[in-house]
Parts: sequence; C-alpha cells; structure tokens
Amino acid sequence: MPLYRLDSAHKLIPLDRGLPTEDEYAQTMATLAWNDPEAFLGRPLLPVAISPDIGVEVNPGAMFLDQTAHLVLVEFARQGTRDLLAGYIDHVSWAANAGMESIAALYHRGPQRFTEDWRAFSPTELPERPERPPWLVIVAADLYGRDIASFNFLLETSVVLCMVRAAIYTGSEGERILGVERDDVGGI
Repeated sequence: MPLYRLDSAHKLIPLDRGLPTEDEYAQTMATLAWNDPEAFLGRPLLPVAISPDIGVEVNPGAMFLDQTAHLVLVEFARQGTRDLLAGYIDHVSWAANAGMESIAALYHRGPQRFTEDWRAFSPTELPERPERPPWLVIVAADLYGRDIASFNFLLETSVVLCMVRAAIYTGSEGERILGVERDDVGGI
C-alpha cells in the first residue's frame, strides 16, 4: 500500500518504502513491538523476553503475556515464508506445555520480579500455567500466496494467530514512518 505525505500546498509527496535487510527488519520490529506492544496487538501486554531461549533451534522473536495469562509469541520476518513454519510450530508446542515457572525463568527483569510485575499488570492471580491456547503473532512486511496457505494451516490446527503487516517508510526529509495493518484472523 503506497503512503503519501500531504504538504501545505495539498500536494502528495510519496513515501519510499524502505526494504531493510531481514536482520534489520526483525531487529527494528522487535524493538518497536517490545517498546509498545499495544500498537501491534491493540491490547496491553506484559513483556517477558526478547528472543527467549526455549531450547529449540531458532528462538521466537519476543514473548509477552496478556492480562488473562495467554502466552503471546511474536515472530518477526521481513517476508513471511513457509520455511519458518516448522519453527513456529516448535514455538507454539513449547508454549502449550510451558508452566509459569519456565516463563518466570525467562523474564527480562529476573524471576524474582516476575510475580510482582504480574500483580501490577493484571487484576487476576498468576496461574500455575498460562491460559491455552498460546497466541502466535507474525509480523511481516509481505506475505505471498503459499505463505498464506501455510499460515492458514496453523489456523486449522487451532493455533490462535494474528497477522501483522508492518512496513517502514522514509519521507523526502529522511523521517521514518511505520505502517501497521493488523488482521485478527485467529481471534486475538
């Protein structure tokens, strides 16, 4: 979707859609999602960890909890690709079996602060296990036909999935603008 800036003379100035490298995109989106998760999901989230080590080949991009204790895994890929599907399945499988003790061990402020921060964040008591099913959020600049079919497969397996299309645009004066489109296809 092209974006334009409207100048004072009501002329449309096109914004250039920058295509950072895969790593730059993932790192930028992870930082933005971490700093303001509500902008990506439209709900308050408690940040747990960036790239948490959950004992699989490739770790998820970020981990959050919502106020009802659903574990939210966020994946960042400039271009959604079905090649990443196996990793997503690993992440959701781990999340479906994780206890709060495991999540507390990954907490970015340390396990000793986890319960205290949870109580400040949520009106509910901290359960022993996260609510099921875990939620998976895919943040990507582009998705293609077969990628969408792969993500539909995840939906058919009862994975709660949210697709977020996020792109960085650069204006004529060097300003950077983030465009975010959210498809709450899985009920998040």
